[in-house]
Amino acid sequence: MEKRNCAAIAREVLAAAGGVENVESVRACLSRLRLVARRASLVDTDAANRIEGVRKVIVADGQFQFVVGKDAAALTEELGALGCTVLGMDTAPVVAAALGAADGVASVANGGDAPESKSDGDGGENSVTKSVAKKGSARTRALSFLQELGKTFMFPVSTLSAMGLLVGIGSAITSPYIIESFPALGNEVVQAVFSFMNTVGGFGFTYLPVMFAMAIPFGLSKRNKGVGAIAAFAGYVSMNLAINFVLGYQGALAETTAMKAAGQSMVLGIQSIEMGVLGGIVVGLVTNALLNRFQDIVLPDAFSFFGGIRFVPIASIVTNALIGIVIPMVWPVVNMGISGIGYAIMGAGVFGPFLYGLFNAILKPFGMHHILLALVRFTEAGGTAVVDGQTISGALNIFYAELNAGAPISRSATAFLSQGFMPTFIFALPAVCLAIYTCARKDRRESIKGLLISAAAVSIVTGISEPTEFLFLFIALPLYVFHAVMSGLSLMVMNLVGVSIGNTDGGIIDWVIFGIMQGPSTKWWLVIPVGIVWFAIYFFVFRWYIQHFDIPMPGRESVDDKGDVQQAFTKGHGIYDPAIILGALGGSGNITSLDNCVTRLRLEVKDASAIDEPTLKKAGALAVVKLDDHNVQVVIGAQVQTVKTGVENLMNGR
Repeated sequence: MEKRNCAAIAREVLAAAGGVENVESVRACLSRLRLVARRASLVDTDAANRIEGVRKVIVADGQFQFVVGKDAAALTEELGALGCTVLGMDTAPVVAAALGAADGVASVANGGDAPESKSDGDGGENSVTKSVAKKGSARTRALSFLQELGKTFMFPVSTLSAMGLLVGIGSAITSPYIIESFPALGNEVVQAVFSFMNTVGGFGFTYLPVMFAMAIPFGLSKRNKGVGAIAAFAGYVSMNLAINFVLGYQGALAETTAMKAAGQSMVLGIQSIEMGVLGGIVVGLVTNALLNRFQDIVLPDAFSFFGGIRFVPIASIVTNALIGIVIPMVWPVVNMGISGIGYAIMGAGVFGPFLYGLFNAILKPFGMHHILLALVRFTEAGGTAVVDGQTISGALNIFYAELNAGAPISRSATAFLSQGFMPTFIFALPAVCLAIYTCARKDRRESIKGLLISAAAVSIVTGISEPTEFLFLFIALPLYVFHAVMSGLSLMVMNLVGVSIGNTDGGIIDWVIFGIMQGPSTKWWLVIPVGIVWFAIYFFVFRWYIQHFDIPMPGRESVDDKGDVQQAFTKGHGIYDPAIILGALGGSGNITSLDNCVTRLRLEVKDASAIDEPTLKKAGALAVVKLDDHNVQVVIGAQVQTVKTGVENLMNGR
């Protein structure tokens, strides 16, 4: 194919794809041009198949794959010249394509396909280089997936946390302790209102597994999120119906009074195996894979009505039903493994909460602590207890069930919940902010005061710790190691002194609602002396370390060549400015995926080295975490959603 023909074919491909504005990205492998469209319905595959030089068009994995032979790289270059965003292109694949060689190593290194045929001329590729490239690509994909999966857990967990506040307030006001202390609250109307609040709050606990199932495809998918959520709900019901069918066929459906002993329960009105949130996670992951695979499927004309996104719920129902048939055979083994983790944690005695807090802090910089939290809060790994005649698994589930039923609160459950984080979040991290402030230059204290007050307030009130932790994580790693150990000790000490305060956040709101308002049995007052000790330890350790090793904390930055500290941005003038942040990220052309969790922007970029870290930090970023060459997290703090929306609007031309 001559160069001028490549240009002509590229223009025809672009026209069939719906124009440059409809092309999200293009990339080349050995023989195919891989195009991702913003709106698949605008791509004319019939016209594309008629283009001279295009052998066929394959729709797979959300891509339109134009099979064009060895000129794929040249065509991609032409599309780039026409204004399309080109991924994974450098001189290596272009040269390889021009020579008629395999593009194996280059393609794999850029996240593309493995070679479709062996190279010729020199006896093949370097297998060691190819293997390393494949591993790097697989590691990038796995790391990115785990981060995204942890982020999706925040949808149901945040809902559960809000519902937990309703349960906490409702159960507190209707408790005998509060009524005895404040007789006016014993009024029948008042009690009815707060009993209703308690009942509504139980929603999160009752339907948590299906919320996980729906949240995963909603959070992971880039397109058609609503379709994924609906398909997950249908798949979850289908899976439990299949389990019910198998149990009935085997004659294993337990009587109502024996269901809990048999590990069965009513799930959305269906008698099924009690799998908790793990069942929802399985359905969510399967449905997300089906969504990515089939959302653009093209069926024969006779069945075209069921094509595209309509096919996804159908595939989810069938696939998850088949999984439901297998589950009764494999679940006992899976359940044994999860229970084994729980026994190991519980068997560690007082060190169980310590290890939990330690590893939670270690995983937090990578954004994967949500997976550990979910495992302990919602599965057998966090313990199992019988509450009001029902077998409940997971530390948080047990706590909410006991709270809702008015039963005594289990210290074995709350050992892994809010109480253990309170000395750290309410006392220790504000002490860190104070230490940083006192160590700052006097002429710089005013400029960092707002940042430190905001970080401390967020930690005290809501239990969000990242804004403070990322102030020192990357410039004083030994301090973070110290912090991780102290976080584990905090959980251990609070359990040893007999405190029993549950919920998820560990801030002052939890302390009031689930501690003070639940009465003296929680021993809420012990949080204060332990917290004071933690405040003192953190303040003096951080202050000594910062001064002794001259750590460049905020307010202690080195001066520029002119002898002046670089001008800092302020709110309304640079801080959280989407335009400045987008520019510092390398512009729209450098971003292939943008999302956020509670405190961070999570990005996939073409080139992480194009990111301007100093400007991002001046614009309000607390830290920039480069996990590899393409996966980046920018820690913003409480304003992350506003920043993400602003950047997204600029990228979309709004």
